Amino acid sequence: MEKLILKREVSGLVHTRGELWHNDQFICYTLEDPVRKVKIKNKTAIPNGTYEIIITPSPRFGLKMPRLINVPLFSGILIHKGNTAEDSSGCILVGAEKNEKGLLKSTVAYIKVYNLIEGFLKKGKVFIEIINKTEEVKEVEKPKLILSEKKEEIITTQPSTEKVENNKVDLSSKLKEQTIQSKQDLLVTKSNITWKNYFLNLWKSILHWFKIHLSHKLTTNQLN
Repeated sequence: MEKLILKREVSGLVHTRGELWHNDQFICYTLEDPVRKVKIKNKTAIPNGTYEIIITPSPRFGLKMPRLINVPLFSGILIHKGNTAEDSSGCILVGAEKNEKGLLKSTVAYIKVYNLIEGFLKKGKVFIEIINKTEEVKEVEKPKLILSEKKEEIITTQPSTEKVENNKVDLSSKLKEQTIQSKQDLLVTKSNITWKNYFLNLWKSILHWFKIHLSHKLTTNQLN
């Protein structure tokens, strides 16, 4: 049994780059559709995992080609030539070189891969293990990420000196405003009390005058 290793980088929405290895020896570069959580037909890379490879005729290309079997939710996954993700439709493209857009010298790499798999199959079964390198890095660095997140939480929960000073200024301003408002309210209250007393005294004077006037009138009437 022989096993190829596909180390791919899950790094974007345009395509998925990778490298094909065998026994620590680099074979070629690879290119696939983007890795997605929800499959989009003909636009999604197959899940990472280990799959058996056979060589069988392809109705689409009319040639014998390496095919991955028993891929969950996928069928007809081939290893073939291609330059960009538009040539993939879920399959694995190979190239001897790469550029920003995709792969170069794909025919050279495909012949190399085909001959390698064909030779292995004469001795026994062949498998390919697909590893998402991005996920591996996340798992290794996970404790560091957790520590950094905790630090950020501590930093965010502790106010800076500048924020403390600003809070002091705000509190001082609010206290001044409250003091001024309290003084204004006190003046208004005093003013209201003064006017109230004035009208009360005025009313008392009027009542007193009426009493005197009424008493004088009654006395005059009695004399008459």
